[in-house]
Amino acid sequence: MAQPAEASIPQRILHYSPRRDLEEVGPGDACRFVTALCELEGRLSVGSGRGTEEAVRGNRDPRHGGNDSREGPRGSYPARKRGVARLFVLATLIALAAAACTQSPYTTGYVTPDQVLFQSSSSATPTTLQDATLDGTVDISVPNDKSLTAVAFYVDKAPPQEADATDGSAPFDHQLDTTTLADGQHTLLLDLTYKGQGVGQGASTVSVTFSVDNTTPSPSPSPSPSPAPAVGSMQLRGDPNFNESQLPPQARQWYDRFLYAVNASNQYPNALSSAQTGDLYQLGRFVNDNVTMLLQAFRYTGDLRLLDDVDKIMQAARSQLKDYNGDGFLNWRWLHDPNNAQYYGDDWHVMDETLTHSLVAAVAWAYQNNRDLTSPSGVNYGARADFWKNYLVNDFEAKWRKRNGVAYPRMDFLKYYLMHPYTQFIRYYWYMYRLTGKQPYLDEATRRAGVVMDNIHTVSTADGPAYVWPHGVVTAGNNETGLQPSTYGQNVANAVNDLVLDGFPGFTQSDRVAFSNGAATYVVDNGTSSYAATVGGDSSVGGVPYDASISYGDATPAQWAIWTYAPATAATDASGKIAANAAALDKQIESSVDAPRRIFLSGAMFVYDMARGN
Repeated sequence: MAQPAEASIPQRILHYSPRRDLEEVGPGDACRFVTALCELEGRLSVGSGRGTEEAVRGNRDPRHGGNDSREGPRGSYPARKRGVARLFVLATLIALAAAACTQSPYTTGYVTPDQVLFQSSSSATPTTLQDATLDGTVDISVPNDKSLTAVAFYVDKAPPQEADATDGSAPFDHQLDTTTLADGQHTLLLDLTYKGQGVGQGASTVSVTFSVDNTTPSPSPSPSPSPAPAVGSMQLRGDPNFNESQLPPQARQWYDRFLYAVNASNQYPNALSSAQTGDLYQLGRFVNDNVTMLLQAFRYTGDLRLLDDVDKIMQAARSQLKDYNGDGFLNWRWLHDPNNAQYYGDDWHVMDETLTHSLVAAVAWAYQNNRDLTSPSGVNYGARADFWKNYLVNDFEAKWRKRNGVAYPRMDFLKYYLMHPYTQFIRYYWYMYRLTGKQPYLDEATRRAGVVMDNIHTVSTADGPAYVWPHGVVTAGNNETGLQPSTYGQNVANAVNDLVLDGFPGFTQSDRVAFSNGAATYVVDNGTSSYAATVGGDSSVGGVPYDASISYGDATPAQWAIWTYAPATAATDASGKIAANAAALDKQIESSVDAPRRIFLSGAMFVYDMARGN
């Protein structure tokens, strides 16, 4: 004889009491309850002495005081009160159960793929496992739920095969050694058992995909030859014995001025304040420019105080990292324009994501390359390197890989075809290669450098070959063929300067010089009164047209004083024009040259004198 449908309903639901804790009812129970209700065809008893259909008919119109002629048989008042209470709870359970049953296309239970987390020894907080790339040993966990009684973990298999592990008590987790798995994509199946179920008997399942990459890091490449400064090296490596007295006289004077601006409470733009906003627009511009300048000075000196100044800014930015949109990844938000409904308050602004994380990768490498050194202010460089590397791989990169459906080792997970973010993002790939030793990052950095050079036009000048270029990455299909506005061109020159100094093989010292020649010839073209609108001046040059529709007009002295153009190009400007202009503008725009508010002009003069041993 077939078992009545109501017998399949957990008794704690069938005979629910308003005084019982609702949390005893599990989502698995609720799903089965909805199914059983359909089988009962409205005949389910709720303990009031009548059928459900009859109970619903009774006392349904409050305007009649409960005496509707259609009411049907009436029980005693207490019985009716209990019946109404049960019906209310029952209706609530049905609504909740329906939501629980349909909330995810991947699972029939409460836990969804994005709620399955992992944590490695280097990560500060658990991160969503879905689409993550893992190495080493990680701890996998699912959310605690009072109705969940057991979780079985299956890697690349499923019941009735034997589970890799089963956890029968909260917190439900499993330690996975990924070195036992082949590199590549894998699937984790979770078999979830709720109260009222036997293990493996109708349990809900959740399937999560992840990748493993335990490639042994290759040694970091040696830097390519570049002009050797008097002190320090071009690598992001600290010198515990650094002493300002060792600097050449002119360089030291500018370095003192530079340090004053770095620590000035009225610094302009104020990088610390920008970092504290957590605004991708400010992080990708003001913070990127400021910190890259600090790192350039650090290359020339090895002064660990500079790395600690970088840390103050990065810790301020880190404090603003949260999962604001609930996608399971830490993120900053684009907050530049509240009227921009497309981007405001979220992390979908591709260009500013690109600019921001180009810098984060460089900083992560700076920490990593100094993890064995003692910080003057007690910063744990190793811990910082581990945090930012984990964030970049398992939050930033995993997020965009998931959004765009790009699995490792493919590297085209984030695309933007204007020259400045495209060139800046080469920094991301290069420094991720240095952090991880993984060849696909180097291959992508090198490929992109080739694309950049394919869009560069060389022009002969009195000082030698000079570079000009369009706003868009034309060879990749972008149709903005006009000369790039100088406000954006500075980012291209700054990225190339940073990469050459770090030894990236995709650009050369000759490229660095040609960028400087272009700036000296076409951009610094009117003393300290104004600066050209584009990287090629105010007219077409080298086969690249001048397009007034994308021009911002000539830059003002106030703008030039906070741009990275001068420090990115002064050291390799054979004419000395950029440095002379920086010194003159510094005197013109700062109320005191020895107490400046801006770091870029004194920074430009410092690297210029250091490169020449002055």
